[in-house]
Amino acid sequence: MPLLKIDDQTFEVPKGARVLDEALKAGIEIPHYCYHPALSVVGSCRMCAVEIDGIPKLQTSCSTLVGELPPEKKFEGQYDMVVHTRSDKVVAARKSALEFLLLNHPLDCPVCDQAGECLLQDYSFKYGHAHSRFIEEKRVRPGEDLGSGVVINQNRCIMCTRCVRFTREITGTHELFVENRGNDNRIAVFDGHPLDNPLAGNVADICPVGALLLKDYMHTTRVWLLSHTPSTCTECTTGCSITVDGAKDRIYRIISRENAQANGHFICDYGRYAFHQYEDDVLTTPQLKDGAEWTEISWEEAYQQVVDRIGEYGGQQAVRALASPTFPNESNYLLGQLMNQLTDKKSIALLPVKQQEDQVFPMGFRISGDKGGNHRGARDVIHNLAAGTQSFHKGDLGVLIVLDGDGRGEITESIERLFAAAPFTVVLASNRSDITRLADLVLPVAGPFEREGTVTNDQGLVQWLQPAVQLKGQARPDWQVVAELSQALIGEGAMYTCAGDVTWKINQTIEAYSQITRFKIGKFGQFVESAA
Repeated sequence: MPLLKIDDQTFEVPKGARVLDEALKAGIEIPHYCYHPALSVVGSCRMCAVEIDGIPKLQTSCSTLVGELPPEKKFEGQYDMVVHTRSDKVVAARKSALEFLLLNHPLDCPVCDQAGECLLQDYSFKYGHAHSRFIEEKRVRPGEDLGSGVVINQNRCIMCTRCVRFTREITGTHELFVENRGNDNRIAVFDGHPLDNPLAGNVADICPVGALLLKDYMHTTRVWLLSHTPSTCTECTTGCSITVDGAKDRIYRIISRENAQANGHFICDYGRYAFHQYEDDVLTTPQLKDGAEWTEISWEEAYQQVVDRIGEYGGQQAVRALASPTFPNESNYLLGQLMNQLTDKKSIALLPVKQQEDQVFPMGFRISGDKGGNHRGARDVIHNLAAGTQSFHKGDLGVLIVLDGDGRGEITESIERLFAAAPFTVVLASNRSDITRLADLVLPVAGPFEREGTVTNDQGLVQWLQPAVQLKGQARPDWQVVAELSQALIGEGAMYTCAGDVTWKINQTIEAYSQITRFKIGKFGQFVESAA
């Protein structure tokens, strides 16, 4: 393998590796704007220029590949390439490039939504001139709505063309292009057709300055006031890694978190804006239906209702349950264990969720049509899972316990018949939905961004769900409610004090998950044995 020397550090790298990539991996900062690892290389911003021994002119490190020299031509007798990132020539080139990029850029950092995470701010402070020599009037252009909730502030654009390459290479939809040339060039929509694709919000994520903005987030808060929680999207079975930016009980935005094992660098707009659908009709207290009216009751009364109704409607052998393809493995596992101990039949099935066609984009990004984000995980952790609700007969039904599908539960004919046949239905849900309207008792549990536990995508990748906002009202974690139901019904469940306890129990009892621990899952997840 070629031996690369960057400043005073030495690395063995694969032949054909990019100098910029290897420097960034090693923690050596080389400023750059136009380069993005998921996009083609254009080398237009010139910020990543470095000095390379044996080459008289500076080279863009994003487009320079490491080769292998014959032994007699190696530098210092051993190096295939020697790179300098802090020489006088490099420093002068960076200052000149920044000065050029800032010619027409407005001094509006105090009102810019990118402030606090802007590469232009950071690089100007580290590498730029203290004062501008530009005395002419700056070019001023109005902002424009590009479509799909994305707006552009043309005055801030530095023409890195990341957004243009994204619509060409990642989505293949070609909505954006560079219009005109020279001082008049700008990012525009092609032939008047607006930005319109399910990945459109990513152009704002990859914009290195405050030019492309999401209307959903504009002027709402400051980035340094937010907590940045790494988590996992459960809106489909792709299981994209995300960062949830919120404060206390409110989510302000969701952005992509790079994970080569799941979503790569991007997320879809369905997952990006999913948090809005959980802001309304939030359940905060246990509620019992009395005729057509709902009455708020305490948790103790709610659990007692379940115990009493089970005794009234046929005993424990008459209990049936529906697990949720959207809830974490921990709550599904506990519900499965409860049903195995209550009855010797296959008394638990999966709640059906909406199914659509997969969407696959040119560079391989996939939006799964299966909207049960943890479909595979639920199947993996439940023993004696019934093939479907058709195995539940009316004469056997007493009490039906359901984990809601977060609004994605599908009310099929078999589900309607099942709810109609069950004398008493208990639904664990975070928000009112079509499923909760059919219930007799509703128990409020954590919403998708309040949960903790593991989820398994359709490729067998187990990732950690981390709560980003606080529980509302009297709502409790879903695993805790199932554990407390188990305690009330069979005297087991008090052993669990956190979601991690249940994860460890899954590790001990489900063979495919024997290597799954919180430590091994880490930031990027761990494949279960059967999918490794």
